[in-house]
Amino acid sequence: MSAEKTEDKLQNNYLQPETFAERVFYDSALMILFNTIYCFVPYLQSSNTDYAAFIALNKALVGFTLALFLAFVYQLLYFKPIKKFFVVVTALIPLLFSVTQVVVKAVLGANLNFSILDLVTGTNLGEVKGFIQLYVDWQVIALVLLALLPFFLAYVFRKYVRSFAVYLLRHHICLITCLIIIVFFWVLFMGINLSNLFARAESPITWSFRYAKTFVSLDLYAAALLKEGAFRAEITKNESTIPNVILVVGESASTDYMSIYGYEMDTTPVCANWEKNGNLAVFHDVISSNTLTKYTVPTLISFIGGDKTSGLSDSTANNIFDIFSQCGYKTFWLSNQDRDTTDTLYMNFTSDFLADHSKYYAGSRFAAYSSKKFSAKDGVLVEDFIKKVEREKEASGKKLYLLHLLGSHAAYNLRYPAEFERWTASDLADEPLKEDMKQRVAEYLNSIYYTDYLLGQMMEKLNYEESIILYVSDHGEELGQNGQYRGHILLPAVSQAMFRIPFLIWMSDKFIENNPEKSLQIMEAAEESKPWMSDSLPHLLLDIANIETTQYKPEMSVINPAFVVKERKILGINYEDFEP
Repeated sequence: MSAEKTEDKLQNNYLQPETFAERVFYDSALMILFNTIYCFVPYLQSSNTDYAAFIALNKALVGFTLALFLAFVYQLLYFKPIKKFFVVVTALIPLLFSVTQVVVKAVLGANLNFSILDLVTGTNLGEVKGFIQLYVDWQVIALVLLALLPFFLAYVFRKYVRSFAVYLLRHHICLITCLIIIVFFWVLFMGINLSNLFARAESPITWSFRYAKTFVSLDLYAAALLKEGAFRAEITKNESTIPNVILVVGESASTDYMSIYGYEMDTTPVCANWEKNGNLAVFHDVISSNTLTKYTVPTLISFIGGDKTSGLSDSTANNIFDIFSQCGYKTFWLSNQDRDTTDTLYMNFTSDFLADHSKYYAGSRFAAYSSKKFSAKDGVLVEDFIKKVEREKEASGKKLYLLHLLGSHAAYNLRYPAEFERWTASDLADEPLKEDMKQRVAEYLNSIYYTDYLLGQMMEKLNYEESIILYVSDHGEELGQNGQYRGHILLPAVSQAMFRIPFLIWMSDKFIENNPEKSLQIMEAAEESKPWMSDSLPHLLLDIANIETTQYKPEMSVINPAFVVKERKILGINYEDFEP
């Protein structure tokens, strides 16, 4: 060995690569190690504890295999800054995925999968803050630090990691022995089918590139739908006369915590009074078609259908804004939700291209859920709505309004003004809830109470006109009803609590006077409370308005004499088969 190489070895105390293979492993050792660590450490939390280590080993080998391929790609890069950037990116991605997997497993009891990745990329900074306030505690922080520890140690000892990679290649017996041991345990305990390797597990690098394609051509979405025009409704009947039709879409509201549905705390006193007066119909067996807003709201405003049973898509399903516009209605979209994520694509298309007027009160993706400083309470939206109703009195014609509330979205304490803080943890002392979650549940109750107040404000204002309000939540919320506190998420761990939602129809005195048969139909249907899913709402809405299209089906409107109870399935699974 030359004096120069000897000096390098003495100074740095690690081996220098000499062959191509050694350079591959030397230059990419950290990238390989980080991918392997990502796929190993988080899966030690596997729910199947007997096989956790071997599931982790399986994942680690997948990570190693892909990282080895990337190492060769690295050698093809010519410019040194690009090579460095490539290594940094391929190291940071698995690091971030490792921490995310640990948090998801600790909080939600599920492994990181593509559904979670879809959820994460569709969120915003405000939702992240709400999630942190609701779920993150010292135990989760400790797990995150534990997940970061291997990465930190690998970086601190990176010279020795690279040196060890070169050492293995120069000592074939050691290399072969390591490989034999790994493969032996892998095959012995996992019984893996090698041809199915990448189908069983994916590296975060694979996930990232695979998911990136979902962002392609989003700007062309609306133009394509409008050009094709297949969603345009063919109106077969239009006998609509109702001046004010209002659809209020709530957020994360659960019947389990509403007194109008039997909950012991008086969380919905205003609605209860309207029900007593005979203006409010309360439907008791309604569930959402999904647990995520991005999937449920499109089914509330179009004939898409919740479980793809309609055979229609966003490009072919009739949209209620297009239908009501064709039937002479002036349409309004008022939303307190975020509009700047890929998840709101269909909603953005409806509000921006089909509604006559639209307004988003959250403003941007950084304002919707973030803080008391930037988060607009639903009261701002409702106050503006009432002003619009007053202004529109002067204009003749019919109006359709959609109000999309923030309702009871986590963090719950940001959803209501201070004067609506009616319950605290002490009021729930006797409730069968976890002690550390009682305050969160109390805040949730306050948010339900505030929504009830806002609905009352709208009802009071519209009672002297012929008006109808339909209130439905996008999905429910799991917050201790069954001992779990997972909120709402689309995973194998979903429960019935995530689907149970309120559905209310309020009719003004003038509506009841002018539409006695329809009012009676609605009240009788509420009393019968037949099982129903919210993805049939467009059929009901057209039924109420005396409008029909070629896609309208009376048997899907719960108030229609032709209504037929259908099997309620979510992702092909019967609702009754989910855990309570």
